[in-house]
Amino acid sequence: MEHFGVPTEIIEHGKCVASLALKIATRMKQTGIPVCDAVVAQGAMLHDVGFLRCKGKHHTVRVGTGGEFSFPQDVLVHPVHGYILCQEWGISEAVSRIALRHDILAITSKERRELGILPSSPIDILPHTWEEKAVLCADASLFLSSFGDALWHEPDCAARGLLDILQLSLVPYVAKPIQITHPILQRANGLLSSLIEYVQPDWLVEG
Repeated sequence: MEHFGVPTEIIEHGKCVASLALKIATRMKQTGIPVCDAVVAQGAMLHDVGFLRCKGKHHTVRVGTGGEFSFPQDVLVHPVHGYILCQEWGISEAVSRIALRHDILAITSKERRELGILPSSPIDILPHTWEEKAVLCADASLFLSSFGDALWHEPDCAARGLLDILQLSLVPYVAKPIQITHPILQRANGLLSSLIEYVQPDWLVEG
């Protein structure tokens, strides 16, 4: 990945996500779900490469007890940028789609068109394959668990943890601040709750 100019922090984060995603994939396979480990590992390593093309002003939000998370204003397009980059680099379609579909803030192609979020996604951005779901679950779980157990065990964990990020990133597209009941955040709750059974809590401590 270094020869593509991927920063060390994205590579290291990719390793953490890959480690957890492979454990999730193993748990999925134990329940009879077919999952390709190679696709999961490659997709996890490349899932955030779209940040290479994000140029927006950076925002910082508080995470957990004293922690911070910094992200560019155009964070919502990094999955699309990632898919395009993977295609340019000759990465397989299955792995490229993980870069596109790994984000727990899975804003649909229709919503992106309506809001004017560019570049638009060439295909549906919601996860379909179990490989895509394993990486999404790993990435979201590592981020949301960093807020602490008090949030992690709440049924609306995803919406509460992602509200500030979505509010700030949607500033150029919406006139009023969004609420925690927004459909995008409720969809994030649904995605996480549908996959959380494959995550063992001590894996997050190890991560």
